[in-house]
Amino acid sequence: MPRPVRAVGSFLRRGLRLPKGWPDALLQIAIWLCVDGLYELVRGLTEGSTAAAFANGNRVVQLEQSTHTFFEVDFQRLILHDRWLVDITNFLYMNLHFALTTAFLTWLYLRRNEAFYFVRNVFIGTMAIAITIHAFFPTAPPRLLTQYGFVDTIFSYSGVDQDQGAISTLVNKYAAVPSVHVGFALIVGITAAMVARRRWAKIAWACYPVLMLYIVVSTGNHFWFDGLVGASCAGLAALLARYPLTALRPDHWAWRMPRREPVAAPAPAPAPAQL
Repeated sequence: MPRPVRAVGSFLRRGLRLPKGWPDALLQIAIWLCVDGLYELVRGLTEGSTAAAFANGNRVVQLEQSTHTFFEVDFQRLILHDRWLVDITNFLYMNLHFALTTAFLTWLYLRRNEAFYFVRNVFIGTMAIAITIHAFFPTAPPRLLTQYGFVDTIFSYSGVDQDQGAISTLVNKYAAVPSVHVGFALIVGITAAMVARRRWAKIAWACYPVLMLYIVVSTGNHFWFDGLVGASCAGLAALLARYPLTALRPDHWAWRMPRREPVAAPAPAPAPAQL
């Protein structure tokens, strides 16, 4: 067999070497698909009444106004004058959340498997807490509260209507509180910053939740308050994963920092030749 063919075959065999074999990998994929599918379905079915959603949206505005932190309208206007910035922000809102979360979980499973199961449980817990809040506190997003001057940049500039067509069956337009985008970004950012080995990577990942908060506020999909609640959901889910859940399977679900490869000691200098 030619050497290049052997090299390619060796590379593929190494690439298919999974931390705990194919059964566990397929199980994790099935768990994630089922949980995410159930989350999207239940979120779409627990839309709540329109009157309650708009009343709660106005309550969020009043809360921010009372604390002098209602800045979202003015902040959104800052980017509306730059079409290129709006287009980039819209693209990131529609693609970054799902793509990066999926890619990160895949990488974590393959390269930092010791930490994967704890982080997976934090994601699941965050979704469970978020669904509960969506059901009992339906909230209209800023983009629907046009009386304050908000603009739905996804529809106005990209032509994508989140409230019509097939996508609307899996999207709860009154699920502004909490922002799962921000909650997931916080989980990804903190975990990646902890397991990254280079300083620049740690800093970049630590900034990711801030980027996501900018995206959801700029597009008119969330208030900063929604982001705060989303981050709180992630924090509560981490506590639940750390104590009750880890106690159920401490050898499998506990948080573990990935092992670092030991640095080989330098070889001793050869002794000087005896004359």
